[in-house]
Amino acid sequence: MTKAAEEQLGTRLHDGIVIAPNVGGAREDIPNVVQEKFGGHISRKLGNKVALLFGGETTVVIRGPGKGGRCQEMALSCLISLASSTKPLPTFLFLAAGTDGQDGPTDAAGAYIANSDISDDIAKKGLTYLEKSNSYEFWSTYNNGTNHIKPGSTGTNVMDIQIVLLNFAS
Repeated sequence: MTKAAEEQLGTRLHDGIVIAPNVGGAREDIPNVVQEKFGGHISRKLGNKVALLFGGETTVVIRGPGKGGRCQEMALSCLISLASSTKPLPTFLFLAAGTDGQDGPTDAAGAYIANSDISDDIAKKGLTYLEKSNSYEFWSTYNNGTNHIKPGSTGTNVMDIQIVLLNFAS
């Protein structure tokens, strides 16, 4: 799956494309994994535009009566984690989505974040939703739902995919 994503991104869009090992384990650990990969490529700087591709599925511990799924939680966790980062961030976009078009018992495949989404206020608000396993509601209301990914059923279920696009030139 990540190989197909690499072919779609192509080198015409990015100077370097890195396919990372499959992501798995607890959702709580993923922001650290993403930041580690993110940070490693920031320090190595493979070019002005770099794409990092991950695949795999995480596990989520349900903590409340909310609605959501592992990809929506992953995007929200990364937003919260990046808001507390003390390192300067390049221009970026992080996307987490299920290839089947459905994340948990919802009509969303996942969500994405970018630099413009990072703020302490949004992170604090997001944390209250995350603590109740209510990531779907967060993404539905945040930014009028524009960060929610809702492609509809795709008819396939290969794995979840995460994409980080980094632009050092801007």
